[in-house]
Amino acid sequence: MINNKKFDELLSKHKRLLMRLGRHLEEKEIQESFWLFKRLSQQSKELAIVSSGFKCEKCKSPENLTIHHLIMKKAERFMPHDRWFCQRCYWGNRICLCIKCHKLYHNFVDIIKDPEDDMKKISVKYLDKLKEKWGYSK
Repeated sequence: MINNKKFDELLSKHKRLLMRLGRHLEEKEIQESFWLFKRLSQQSKELAIVSSGFKCEKCKSPENLTIHHLIMKKAERFMPHDRWFCQRCYWGNRICLCIKCHKLYHNFVDIIKDPEDDMKKISVKYLDKLKEKWGYSK
């Protein structure tokens, strides 16, 4: 089970950082924005994995997990950059999928190129570290 209090605390920190990022983007403070982006990316990945229970959100497999962005890179062409950037960083934009379900989502099944080149598997070492940090038990 997930420690809801701990999750809510990290989510609150994540939202505060996201608000800071938005202000920095408006003020064009690129150096600070990059640091915030890296921190937000790390937090959003962690929140997505923990909220999924360390399993694929579609098939519930705990193997070969990846992170999928709901708001894709292509969406940047259709919205202001700062809005797109902040929404891409938000944890709710990410879901945990196994490689098989991620391939199905993107219709990679019929593509000759190996889709795993574009899908970075979450390492078992990283998952174990998160499980320990969160005191995860099935």
